[in-house]
Amino acid sequence: MFNFDSEDSDIRRRSNQGSPDFPHEGENPELTPEFHLHLPVRRYEFTHEFVFRAQHASRVRLAGSFNDWQPSIDLKKVSGDTWKETLTLPIIDGQDQYEYKFILNDKDWLVSRESPITRDKSGNENNYLVVPREQDHTTTT
Repeated sequence: MFNFDSEDSDIRRRSNQGSPDFPHEGENPELTPEFHLHLPVRRYEFTHEFVFRAQHASRVRLAGSFNDWQPSIDLKKVSGDTWKETLTLPIIDGQDQYEYKFILNDKDWLVSRESPITRDKSGNENNYLVVPREQDHTTTT
């Protein structure tokens, strides 16, 4: 039986109950060893450029479902009112989109009217981007 650790898909945990080299079912389960296999994993990812326009901003940050809504990504000011950052995001099975917001001056959580907008289950507006299909991906190992 394989259990995949969602925190680090490079690490696999395997329980060897019932194998010839390890205790069989019914024997002391506390003696059943766990070990880590470091296997190369093919990851699918894509890049997306986030753009926000704000004339009087001194700082613009980004938070979304891709980073547990932590306002930890700083956008760079590229012209008078334009802030940008390009991120590489994973393609995860079953995930159709990522939702996100911009944080202006570490205070106001805003959406961009220039990007698609959706409402979450609580009725809050968020920007979103569609996760591409696997054939539109970049592969890394």
